Amino acid sequence: MAKYFKTYTAKMNQAQKKSLYNEYKDSPMYFDKPLTFNEFFAQKNILEMVSMKCLYCHFEVNVSYYMYQFLIDDNTVAFPFDECHKCGNHQLVPLDVYNKLNS
Repeated sequence: MAKYFKTYTAKMNQAQKKSLYNEYKDSPMYFDKPLTFNEFFAQKNILEMVSMKCLYCHFEVNVSYYMYQFLIDDNTVAFPFDECHKCGNHQLVPLDVYNKLNS
């Protein structure tokens, strides 16, 4: 499947890495024991990020692509989408997709 959005590699300090790891640990996406901090950051492309924007309220945020990559790699979805952190609508999409829909 074609990739309809861009990602970038983030440079994170230790506090930002801890926050990303806690987000992973608190997500219901794994079924077994979560990876350790070091195992988590040893994964390929773990610091890959995607810029997202809400189609409803136009809120912008950068999020970890890790949380969406399995669905995209399995061709389940064409691009990440999620609930907006500001308005709560399920219309948070990659900035590239937002721009195409609003051009």
